[in-house]
Amino acid sequence: TGVQTCALPICLDLPAGLVLEGVGERSVLRQAPDAPHLLHVDSGSADPAKNLEGIVLRGLQLRGRCDSLGFSEFVHLASLNGVTDLLVEDVVFRGFRGDGLYLGSSATAGRERHNRRVVVRRCTFDGINQDNRNGLSIIDGEDVRIEDCVFTRLSRRDMPGAVDIEPDGHPWHVVRRIALRRNRFVEVGGGIGAMCLYVPVPLNTPVTDLVFEDNEVQGAQGSALSLMMGPGVATGGGGLRAQGNRAGGALGRPFVLRGLQGVSLIDNRFEGARESALLGWRTPDS
Repeated sequence: TGVQTCALPICLDLPAGLVLEGVGERSVLRQAPDAPHLLHVDSGSADPAKNLEGIVLRGLQLRGRCDSLGFSEFVHLASLNGVTDLLVEDVVFRGFRGDGLYLGSSATAGRERHNRRVVVRRCTFDGINQDNRNGLSIIDGEDVRIEDCVFTRLSRRDMPGAVDIEPDGHPWHVVRRIALRRNRFVEVGGGIGAMCLYVPVPLNTPVTDLVFEDNEVQGAQGSALSLMMGPGVATGGGGLRAQGNRAGGALGRPFVLRGLQGVSLIDNRFEGARESALLGWRTPDS
């Protein structure tokens, strides 16, 4: 009946097929002060056939230390690199110093990993004091679904925002078939937006089939939706679609679009923004 808690002195490396399940928010795993991550996966290979498969995280609270130790950009609660058929369900990510959940290409820069068939649903990303990086970062992802989640009280002003799809500057990254549906964003800080996409360099695999649908934004320091491509980045035939989203409250900009091909905005509503939308603007260095 009480809170079940565990402090992990080092990050826990998750094996393939692990089901880590609690009884809800009172099943707490607490990040130790000196731990680089709380939960960690690294397949050790650029070959997706060697990914760690079938990991399930369910019914837990992962608790970081942003309120006691402050911001640290690369100290994440869950850093998962090289996973296939990952399910993250009914998990609370709270007080993260970097990201709540990082779907990446290893904690070491320049290493190639790929993530396939990932579902994150009914999760809460609570930054507590907006002294974090992002709630969820996708550096590399194919067939990723983020559904029915809540993102609140997160992101420093000099960080992107709640959900950031942003591959590093390597052409082997894959960003395609990613969907954000029915998520709520409340009191989002960050300098870019609640839902962010930035692809800085051309990728070997075209960016395609990105969907932002039926999401609600209530308060965002940046924009509700920011979709940006660097010079020469191509999108595939499926393109990008934002449909049925609703945004209001203390909103910086409605949306920002730059460098895009094949993007559709359909039946979205943006209210009360302090500044205008930006469409195809350039800065001195872009």
